[in-house]
Amino acid sequence: MDNRAEPWNGQSGAGPFTVIFDGKVFENKWWVEASHCPGKAQQDPNNNPWRVFRDATSEEVALGNPTNCG
Repeated sequence: MDNRAEPWNGQSGAGPFTVIFDGKVFENKWWVEASHCPGKAQQDPNNNPWRVFRDATSEEVALGNPTNCG
């Protein structure tokens, strides 16, 4: 997967996507819908394709660090 992270903004599709959310970098493991929130991935791993990849760097957080699934 491409490790260049961007702030989560409801990305949708096969990706791969690497997104910043709540101080972490997430990657999707399969098709992701805009309704799939990275912040809820650990609560529902069978239905949410986002997986924590690593902690976000300060430079990545400066790009944007959403913390709300909206």
